[in-house]
Amino acid sequence: MLALRNAWTTLARLGVPLALAVCLVSPVSAQLRPHVGPHLGANFDSDDLLVGVHFGLPIVNRLEFYPSFDIYFPEFGTLLGFNGDLKVSAELADRERLSVYGGGGLNILYANVNDVSETDLGGNLLGGFETRLGRVHPYVEGRLRLHDNTSFELIVGLNVTIFR
Repeated sequence: MLALRNAWTTLARLGVPLALAVCLVSPVSAQLRPHVGPHLGANFDSDDLLVGVHFGLPIVNRLEFYPSFDIYFPEFGTLLGFNGDLKVSAELADRERLSVYGGGGLNILYANVNDVSETDLGGNLLGGFETRLGRVHPYVEGRLRLHDNTSFELIVGLNVTIFR
């Protein structure tokens, strides 16, 4: 029962700021474009490779909702991850060709080994660099997963502009 109460407390702490950010949508965000794309990476603490997909939904200028889904390849069993993050970006070079971003949010891990499953609720801190040339934007990202066993992931991927 205590674990469930801690999970709801963590969800409330992370979900309330997300809900407030979604409520602050302005007309400027209508001019921004959503992105979707694949990514791959490695978890340096568990030595697991991962592949996934992500979606970037602009909320206001420089702030976006950034959910993603990851499939990990552990030595035994199944490991899946869902991330519900907020991402804030800033340009580093002229004409918005390179941006740096940071953010964080909620992370849910589902593990199954020998028909025994467990779901773990935690958090994320992330940061990275993204190019802003054309419709396809390559990026590199570091993600710190905050669980009982904190771990670091390095991810590379592509953001593809949709609804252009």
